[in-house]
Amino acid sequence: MAEKPKLLFITNDYPPNEGGMETCALELSENFKNYFDELIIITNSHKHNYNNCQIIKINISRNFIFKFLKLLFCFAKILLAHKPQYIYINTWSPNGLPIFLLTRIFKIPYFITAHGLDIVEPLKSKFHKFCMTIVLNNAKKIICVSHYTKELIEKYLTLKKKNNLFVINNGINLKKFKNENIDIAKKKIGAEKKFILLTVSRLTPRKGHLQVIDCIVELKKEINNILYLIVGRGPNEKTIAEKIEILNLQENVKLIGFINDSELLNYYNACDIFIMLSDEILETGDVEGFGVAYLEANACAKPAIAKNSGGARDAIKNGINGFLCENNKEVIEKIKYLYYNCDKKNEIGKTAQKYLIDNFDWQIIAKKYIQEIVK
Repeated sequence: MAEKPKLLFITNDYPPNEGGMETCALELSENFKNYFDELIIITNSHKHNYNNCQIIKINISRNFIFKFLKLLFCFAKILLAHKPQYIYINTWSPNGLPIFLLTRIFKIPYFITAHGLDIVEPLKSKFHKFCMTIVLNNAKKIICVSHYTKELIEKYLTLKKKNNLFVINNGINLKKFKNENIDIAKKKIGAEKKFILLTVSRLTPRKGHLQVIDCIVELKKEINNILYLIVGRGPNEKTIAEKIEILNLQENVKLIGFINDSELLNYYNACDIFIMLSDEILETGDVEGFGVAYLEANACAKPAIAKNSGGARDAIKNGINGFLCENNKEVIEKIKYLYYNCDKKNEIGKTAQKYLIDNFDWQIIAKKYIQEIVK
């Protein structure tokens, strides 16, 4: 039997930190361990040995020069000690530049995932854009989490070759998100007999909470038991709370705040529709690269509604696991349609689960990565 290769897995984002990129890194690393003889995870957020994976923590400075020099030294030491055949980087900054220089010496191919925000945000600085272009141009392959992310790279960066761009969507851990009885779940969160819309995300302008609230103003005229629940925390919380008060929607819109995973499952199962109207805010570098929360809701047999924008177009297939909408009018129409057609709402929930199993299980996603890395 041929020996399995060794992989150096470098990620700036990893649990216990929270976020989509952290989840992506964790799920990939857990699935990668089956394909490599040795998996060395390097991160700045965690340190322990997990499932036979060695995790090395590197504390890095905020100063660019000190950060670069420390990473260069640490990576060189690790490459000499472990001699991996492949290097995977979960996002290009800050690890890409030192790895680019070292791989020219060690002759090891490196692979990078592009998420969206990590591509757009550096565009605000000519220096960071220059660094990013060098790192991506010299990667063996760039794996984009959505077609939207791929479009961003092609639009804003000058690549030497575009045939090293590949789209592999993020996945979902189907063991963590399962559907349960909706009435029991509503009772658990104290919202019996409510028609519930749910958003789970950081509270930032691009996530579209204010747009959903505008829709609630119209919807409550016809659906008197409508309740919009907002789970998460973030910088836009005060603005959202003020809008709820100004529009006198305290009975129809609730800010839930941060909750743990077991409570989150109750909220997903209690909702009738998951909604997140994410948009592009290119001026601030804030974009939706993919949108895993749509899939988490789908796994609990809930239809999802999104804006026809960004990475949501990869996460949602119209009529199969939810709907993509162009404006508030369409959003309101789809919500009313699902409210008055409960059987259709349940049908989409069931087809969404099958769609996830066939396309977005992390085991399937990891295999796609391996096919591109180990050839």
